[in-house]
Amino acid sequence: MSITNTVPVSEARDRLTGLLEDATDHDVVLLKHGHPVGVLLSVDRYESMVALAEDMEDVQAVQAAQDEDLVPFSRTTARREPAPAG
Repeated sequence: MSITNTVPVSEARDRLTGLLEDATDHDVVLLKHGHPVGVLLSVDRYESMVALAEDMEDVQAVQAAQDEDLVPFSRTTARREPAPAG
């Protein structure tokens, strides 16, 4: 999906139905005064992008956890002698 269509917002108002159909094949960038202000894209592409972002967040969370000082599970379940009363 490398093709991107750019359309001024003023033109998009009159062509919305057609642009939504176009968005199933390629992204449509909306321009206001020549600057990008929004993007129309298919629901499939949107869901794919959201899933990718969530996967990247999971990878970052795992990497952050690996950087922490971890206690081996065997040490967390080992029996401890009670502390002396005192």
